[in-house]
Amino acid sequence: MKQKVQSSRMYLAGLVLLLSTSIAWAMPSQWLTNADEMAAAYNVKLGDVNGDGEIKINDVTMLVDIVIGKITPTDDQKAAGDVNKDGDIKINDVTTLVDVVIGKIQLD
Repeated sequence: MKQKVQSSRMYLAGLVLLLSTSIAWAMPSQWLTNADEMAAAYNVKLGDVNGDGEIKINDVTMLVDIVIGKITPTDDQKAAGDVNKDGDIKINDVTTLVDVVIGKIQLD
């Protein structure tokens, strides 16, 4: 089991590294002014980007799609996606969400 978790973490870390070195695009900072207020206003769970009530790898995948511009986020996704609460949705949010999914950290 431990080897499987480490393998998954290595895969996700590789994906994040690939994305962080190849993506210069970031979401406009005016979308989110205060992550806590935004999440509360939209009544979303921080990190639950796909809105299914759980924080799983599907949320990471959707957040990656948002960061690379593959999808345009809804207001709920913007509120849930700023997991590091810096006011922007960027690759740092993806790495933080990966750590949440693998159980390394918990969100407030």
